Amino acid sequence: MGCELVYALVPKSGTFAELSERPVRDRAARDVKSVMHTMMLEDQKPENADQLIEDEAQRRLKIEIKHDELHPHHKLQTGTLPFAERKRSN
Repeated sequence: MGCELVYALVPKSGTFAELSERPVRDRAARDVKSVMHTMMLEDQKPENADQLIEDEAQRRLKIEIKHDELHPHHKLQTGTLPFAERKRSN
């Protein structure tokens, strides 16, 4: 028939970029909240928790991007290369 069957995954909400950033953001939030708890015990809790979490998430995402640029083969090995960039196997 000259056709190719293609399966696709579509996020229920947001984009693939947001979906891939979620674990990094979750870990950043967990770590910042842990530090803030310790600071609260010492009566030094900062007031801008959301901004601190966002700053830490952005810092970690930049590190992850730099790592991916330095080690592009890692994406191929882990299968995280976007579908459009994959080469056909046939």
